[in-house]
Amino acid sequence: PIYQQLIYDDEGNASRYFKGILDDIQDSNSDWKISADDTLDFSTLIGKKVGFLFGEREYLKRDGSIGTFMEPRRSMNVKRIRNKEFAIPPLRKVTDEDRKFAAKSGNADDDEFIQDEMDDNHAPF
Repeated sequence: PIYQQLIYDDEGNASRYFKGILDDIQDSNSDWKISADDTLDFSTLIGKKVGFLFGEREYLKRDGSIGTFMEPRRSMNVKRIRNKEFAIPPLRKVTDEDRKFAAKSGNADDDEFIQDEMDDNHAPF
């Protein structure tokens, strides 16, 4: 599996979340250490272990019903996972803000829009 994490925050500094992942990788792999000069050769991460805590999250489907999916919530030291030193995070439910955003963004069936805007010779893009 692939997990993507921003390296820099909005101010251009190293993201604390990225630093946390590096710490968890280092704590999970005795043969890997962050270099003293703060340079990182990403190829040294190949084959290294790190734990992730996953949680379930709701989302609004196009038809207005609610679906769920699993998402990574945070990285963890592998030892903590093996020792079951974690709590399953609660379900992240759809909020009123999510519903307002979906309503503004037109979270509806787009087929009608495409048929209204398209003629036999031209697509609407």
